[in-house]
Amino acid sequence: VSWHEEGHLHAWHMKLRSKGGWAVLEAVEAGGRTTLYTPTSDRHLTYGQVKKAIDRPHAFLLWTTGLARLHMMAGRNLTALHPRSCFSLNSRPAAPLYAPPTANLLDFLGGYELVPPFGPSAVGRWLTSLPPSSGEDQCEHHLPYRADLMRKNMDELHTAAGLSFRSDGGGGRRSDWKLFAPNGQFAYTQKLHLVDDALADYLRRSRGVHGEGRT
Repeated sequence: VSWHEEGHLHAWHMKLRSKGGWAVLEAVEAGGRTTLYTPTSDRHLTYGQVKKAIDRPHAFLLWTTGLARLHMMAGRNLTALHPRSCFSLNSRPAAPLYAPPTANLLDFLGGYELVPPFGPSAVGRWLTSLPPSSGEDQCEHHLPYRADLMRKNMDELHTAAGLSFRSDGGGGRRSDWKLFAPNGQFAYTQKLHLVDDALADYLRRSRGVHGEGRT
């Protein structure tokens, strides 16, 4: 539970662990274009949301759903979202949490709300098992990605999707700035993280054209 978080809700021992690391998504579009994104570069999220979106798989998958929707709004044909990550739990040797890197998270959007025994486990599909308490570091990389480049990628995607980041009139503080949807409403009220009929249809068409299909 402390590692992959499955069943963590209402679990008392969830507060007795320290887990830290990073997570990056490689977005693959039709034609082969690849772009890197990470929750830490998403100005749509607060500091607290960023922390949860990185190391809590369910929150990470919700953020991934929002990323897929932004591609739909931007008119981009997204074919895959591959995870890259490295985490350490309670000083254990570092290991990937979201893996394997060949996993396509588009296959799991909207389908991880129920965990065993009510639904399939993600362990072995896009989450890893708890690493051993001793041994070698299992991470292939330790954040070899440029934060400024991923911030640029995220801002460009927001713009292409018609979203704008501006002050809501409160002042110059960071908390006074909000992300607005094309309809002028706050982006956080638009349920970008939910798989509705429009997003489900986009995923089928975008990926089906290239013969990848959903599982």
